[in-house]
Amino acid sequence: SDKFALAYTGSFKANQNPDDLWAALQDLARDDNFKTHFQLHLTGNVHEAIKDSLERYQLSQNVMLEKYVPHTQAISNMRNSAALLFIIPDAPDNKGILTGKLFEYLAAARPILAIGPPNGDAAALLRQTGAGDMLAPNDYDGIRSRIVYLYNLWQKGTLTAEAPQSDKVNMFERRVLAKTLAEQMNALVD
Repeated sequence: SDKFALAYTGSFKANQNPDDLWAALQDLARDDNFKTHFQLHLTGNVHEAIKDSLERYQLSQNVMLEKYVPHTQAISNMRNSAALLFIIPDAPDNKGILTGKLFEYLAAARPILAIGPPNGDAAALLRQTGAGDMLAPNDYDGIRSRIVYLYNLWQKGTLTAEAPQSDKVNMFERRVLAKTLAEQMNALVD
């Protein structure tokens, strides 16, 4: 694609509105080359607070908003993006949040820009699958560095090097998990 598309799929709620992400993107968009190539592709319901932030940080012209689409189209959007944006909501006990979206992102085999608690369950899953690190919502430098790193790989055509490791992601397929559970149950019966 001629666009460095950072995609988010699903409901984008007010408590998933990281100012440091928007500030980093605004800063990077001051470079005409980045601004020309960058696109934030949001598929699903986007809260007005998110839209307001995108406007305030002057990112609106780089945003593609798509309302609800069938699941197959959402998967296609993920697979056709340069990278995927994953944000854990700012909520009490968010360290334990592990969403189905993350597993779909891993299966899409695209690099992930993950923002949330760096020591939470989702962060551990990202590390386990080689999908990168979870960055704290207020880690401006880390978020900016990750975007620059992914953008540079995209320019070189080597983004696949940052994709989650398929052999480690495959461990979470339903068939594999069902087989493991069956083996454990058989061991208990024996």
